[in-house]
This record gives sequence, C-alpha cells and structure tokens, in this order.
Amino acid sequence: MQQVPQWQLCECGVQLVCELRSEGGRRVGYTCPPGPSSHQTRGTTQGSQTSNVHSDENIICIGDPPVENHVFEIILGKYLIASDFGSDILNYYKSETVNNFHKQWEQHRKPYENALKLALRESFGKRTMNTIERKMENEYKLSTGFYVFDNIVHVFFQEMHLTELPHLKEPEISFPLAYNALSVEVELGKMIIETDYKMMRNTSDVLSTGEQDPYKNSPFVLQQVQDEGHLAIIAEDCFVSGFTIAKLIGFTVTLGHDTFGLRNCKFSIEISGEGSNSPPVIAPYFSKAQASILENILSKPIRKELIAKLRSAAFSYVNTSIFGDELPKYRHEQEKIFKQASTHVNKYVHDTIKENVLNNKASYDLDPMKISWTNKEQGNTSDESVFLEDIVIDGFDTAYSPQIGGPYKLRTVGIADTLRYNTLKIHGKIIFERNDLKNEHGFYMELQDVTLNVNMDLEDSSQSTFNMDRYFYWRQVFQILIQISVSS
Repeated sequence: MQQVPQWQLCECGVQLVCELRSEGGRRVGYTCPPGPSSHQTRGTTQGSQTSNVHSDENIICIGDPPVENHVFEIILGKYLIASDFGSDILNYYKSETVNNFHKQWEQHRKPYENALKLALRESFGKRTMNTIERKMENEYKLSTGFYVFDNIVHVFFQEMHLTELPHLKEPEISFPLAYNALSVEVELGKMIIETDYKMMRNTSDVLSTGEQDPYKNSPFVLQQVQDEGHLAIIAEDCFVSGFTIAKLIGFTVTLGHDTFGLRNCKFSIEISGEGSNSPPVIAPYFSKAQASILENILSKPIRKELIAKLRSAAFSYVNTSIFGDELPKYRHEQEKIFKQASTHVNKYVHDTIKENVLNNKASYDLDPMKISWTNKEQGNTSDESVFLEDIVIDGFDTAYSPQIGGPYKLRTVGIADTLRYNTLKIHGKIIFERNDLKNEHGFYMELQDVTLNVNMDLEDSSQSTFNMDRYFYWRQVFQILIQISVSS
C-alpha cells in the first residue's frame, strides 16, 4: 500500500484526514479537508506546543533559506544606547576634515556616479570587467523546499532554481564617498523560478471547466492542474535597494558590508499540464507575507552579483588622486574612525559572549514541537505523529565580527556590520509514532558560519540602537540522525 508523504499531511497543530485515491493500483490524488484559517495554525496538539516559525504567515521554508531570528533577539537583546560609544563617530562626521572631504568630492561626484551606473547596467549578469568570482555548482538554486497554504490548497514547492539573472532597468546610484556609503536603487527585469510542486486538495474544491477563474480562486483547485508536476514562478516589478560601506584604499575605494534586498515584487505562477491539451494556468499567487519571504530567498543571487559588479566598477573607475595632497589625511582620519567603530563592535561581541557564559546563555532551549495527523487509505485508518523534544541550540559563545562593515552617514549616522557565529549546534530527540509503534531517534545538526546583519543607529539616544535583519543565513549544514529505540 502506497504511503502518503508525511510532509503533505499536516500543518503544525492541525489534524488532517487524508484518503489516498487510486485507480488500478495507480495513485491519482488525495482527498483532504479544507485547511484552517491562519489564526487556527497556532495552538497545541495533545498537550505539546507547536512550532510558531512563520505559522502566522502559513509558510515554512525547508533547506537553506532564511528563518526568523527571534532566538538571536533574545541572545543579543542587550540594549545599546548611542551615548555608550557613538559620540566619537558622530563628531567625526561633523569635523572640518570630513566637511572639506565632502566639498571636494561633490565637485567630481556626478561623473563617477554616472560611470558606475553605466558599468553596473552593462556588466550585471555577465563575465566582464575586473571581476573574479568563484562559480558554484547549482549557482542559482534558491531553496530545497517552500511550503505554502493558500486557505484552500496545501502546496509544497521543491528544488527551486532561478533560470538566469535579470537585466537592470535604470540604476540610481548615490555615492557620498566622504560619508562612507554607496546607495543603489534599481528595478529588475522579469525573473523566472522553475520548481517542482506537490499539492494536497479536497476533491470537493476542484473546479471543472466553466467555473474556473484563477484570479478569484486558488489556481491549484482547477481541474486540469495535476497533484504534482512542474511550474514556473514569475517575479516582476522587483526593486533592489540598500547601501554598501565604502572606504578609501590606495588611490581607489573598496566596498564592504552591504544591506541590499528585494522589495515590491509581484509574483504569479504558470502551470502547464504535462501531456495536456489544456492551456497553461497563469494567475497571481502568494500572500504579502509569503511574497516577503520569497523575496528574501530570491535576493541571494541578486545580492551576490550586485556587490561583485559594484566592487569591480568602483575599483576600475574611481580614482581618488583628485584629492591631491589632502588624500593621505583623509585616509588616515577615515582609518582611525573605522578602527574605533570596529573596536565598538568587537567590544559588544565580547561583552555579549562574556554575559552569555556567566549567565549560562551560550545555549538556548526551544519549546517541544508536535505534528499529528490521521492517515486514511482505502478504508484503513492510522494515527501518526512526529514529536521533537529536548531541543537545544549551543554555540552562542562562538560569535565574532569579520570586520567588513563600518560607520556611515546617510539619513542618520550609524554602524552597519555583520556578526557571525563559527558554529551553532542543534540537538534533540525526534519521535515517530504510528498507532502503537514508536520509533525514537536522536538528531544533531551543525550550522557553520551563521551570518547575521546588524545596524546601530548612533543618533537615536531615546531607545535601543541595535537592529537586526529579520533573517539569518549559514554557509553549510551537517545533519546526523541516530536511532535510539523502537517500541510497540
């Protein structure tokens, strides 16, 4: 008897009854109840707390996309006030040296900005200019999996790949070099994400020909859409915006930490039935919250290409010999303030590690999570569940600063930088149950080079000046699953 894949059967804290439909021994689909509304996804099942990662947004990312950082907010939740260390940086940007630096740069700024815009537009997505990039296998792979519930149908997207980098329409660049920032805003051309999908829907929700309007209903309820297949996600009207830290070096500039990200994307899907004579189903898709997470996943290859081409263009075109005899003084003063900013960040990291060790906060206990469902196949019913318990994250004392960021002045004066954790270890127990059969495993995971972007606003002395990106990233992950016991 063919098993229904477990990932298709449940949301956290939600019990489902799914019946496998078959004809002549061949699987043709599932019959399942309508899913809950978003406010029903939080709750408890059989006395255990369920996961709340994106549960209010009805979406879970699986594999290497970003996840929420509420754990980091707790671990790094020490408030920083501008007066604690920011006065020297604030005074630097008010100094006569910086004022003279800025005035000199303003006389040449526009031609340099135009040169950078032209170079960026012509080189983005191409092997050109002074760019050395390590090409990776599956370079445009975005995610191993992406789960969505659209209030009618449960859909799981698998192996999502960006087909190619988009073209840039008309970049807008602002480059106040004396203030150590280079800002970019640009609209992107259309992007196509190819992905496999599998879905779970109630047969009573399926719409036959004549009732179909994918703009009013989930496109996955249309009769010609198969339970699994291949589709394309179309991203249009996306903008990239943010800034990168700019620093004088020799007779040019170097670009370090960046804050670039996607926004305002409009997503639609195109589903073509394999071997079907029906026209493809094309419709808008993803809620605002789901689109926000998809934008973040999609931003990784865009961000990587953008910063690489900006660095190449800045190195090729910006010649700081225009500052003449003042250049050594500008470099010297800038180097001093970057060292001071680095000292502040390192002190914060050191103090956080010290506090975590002294107060036993180098590890963090997560709430247990349980997912349960009822599996019904051809009249046979079984109660199944997956239970995670004793979950602990270790390694918050491995934090360090790679020192790729620094101070800047835009709408406010601040420090933008990256915090990294050498290794975060996650371990616990996972228990699989089916009727009276219980299978217990221990699991162990290592996330290596975990990266968290931070920003410190030095002019807001009334409240915390420490802000984090909503998402964090890691370079690679190792996983081990060990069987502990089997009982019935």
